[in-house]
Amino acid sequence: MVWSSAKPFNVNKMVDATFGDKKTHLMKIWARDRMGLDATAYDRKARTVKDMRTVWKELARNGYPYHSSYTTLLMDDSHDKARLQPYNHIVVPEYEKDLRAHDLSVLKVLQPKPNAMLKRLRFDDTLLCAVGILEVVKKQANVANWIRQGGLRLEKAIGEAMD
Repeated sequence: MVWSSAKPFNVNKMVDATFGDKKTHLMKIWARDRMGLDATAYDRKARTVKDMRTVWKELARNGYPYHSSYTTLLMDDSHDKARLQPYNHIVVPEYEKDLRAHDLSVLKVLQPKPNAMLKRLRFDDTLLCAVGILEVVKKQANVANWIRQGGLRLEKAIGEAMD
């Protein structure tokens, strides 16, 4: 599932660029219109909160009743958005203009000889880290408890990934 506080048009662009054909595998795609904002707040950069209980209720209504704090991980760049379920949250850096510009410049250099240049040039590695975290999290019986107990400590996460 993708839930962004961006407006629907922008969320659809992000999802298309990120998931391509695989976006049909997403259970839901939610945008700013699902944040419970009034019209004034919707059009401003008003603070938003992602209450995961909203997600769990929606999933239960659609035949997926087993999702809860035990099974859910929220990856977001804002502590505020996750304040209702802080132990289901992992903070990821915001993908800002400077980082995107850097990634695009790396991609441009890679175009002629991608394999030869890849070892020397670096993209933003947030998504690679997220994949590693998800590999560990999917083995957890209780995601919130795992995070509360320090599951993201490097030495613990490496040990669990090796299991």
